[in-house]
Amino acid sequence: TAADLRELKSIYRSRIRWDKSGLLAEYLAALHLQRQGYNFLNHRLKSRFAELDLVFVREDGFFLFEVKQVQDGWESEVFRPRQMRRLGKVAQAYRRDRGENVFFGLVLVDTEANVEVIEDVLALDESFD
Repeated sequence: TAADLRELKSIYRSRIRWDKSGLLAEYLAALHLQRQGYNFLNHRLKSRFAELDLVFVREDGFFLFEVKQVQDGWESEVFRPRQMRRLGKVAQAYRRDRGENVFFGLVLVDTEANVEVIEDVLALDESFD
């Protein structure tokens, strides 16, 4: 409910140490995505390349999301090159298994529990080797 979400955001902002709040940020992101019409499939999906934080499906395809915490507003450069390659490989493998409609997105959660979703941040047609 809306009241539960407000309480969860309050806990996130005040009671959880910032460096220990990654799981809670993923939970907030998942709640936000569900409210936006995505259907939950998996949390912390592991592969030999990397771990995907959240996997959702919607009528237009599968969405693989990395959740990032940001402290001073939204940051444009939240991936290191090595991490980008690993996540790109995971997304490409998922696409091979599931078909063409697979998108890799980013969910940013700030210290005030504000959530921003960017649906398609990687071009899965490029090589990540």
